[in-house]
Amino acid sequence: MKIRNDPAGFGYYGAPRGPHRYHKGVDICCVPGDPVLAPIAGKIVRVARPYTGRDLSGVLMRNKELALLLFYFEPTPGLVGEYVRQGQVIGLCQDVTKHYPGQGMTAHLHLQVRDMDPLLLINNRVQSPIGDDSHANTFLRSSSRTFDLRRVRIHGGQP
Repeated sequence: MKIRNDPAGFGYYGAPRGPHRYHKGVDICCVPGDPVLAPIAGKIVRVARPYTGRDLSGVLMRNKELALLLFYFEPTPGLVGEYVRQGQVIGLCQDVTKHYPGQGMTAHLHLQVRDMDPLLLINNRVQSPIGDDSHANTFLRSSSRTFDLRRVRIHGGQP
């Protein structure tokens, strides 16, 4: 799995997005049409639109410990209001690059933690994506490979 790093910007958490703005998630490179798998077991609360007037979409999903925003994928119809299993297909990656022509942006899935129970940190139940390999958090699968958050490596531009 690769974190987006292209002429249009860096996809790591905290990357600059202007004079006083910073990236609030992580952008994971994908191929348009790849299946997106639920990163957690939980409820698909609503369809989320990152931009008004564009056909880009995603979802807000939550369980009792986390609330996540996932953008730039077309959710599977009928999932809003439903509970999904971790690893269940919840949609297909969209081609975000068509909305930024000529900028050299790489197609990607945006993952952002919106809310989190702090006890997850205290109880050491959140694993570093670059550290311990004992906990898998797979959520994006292509026909030729599986993307696993525990194997994320930031390629260039890391602060």
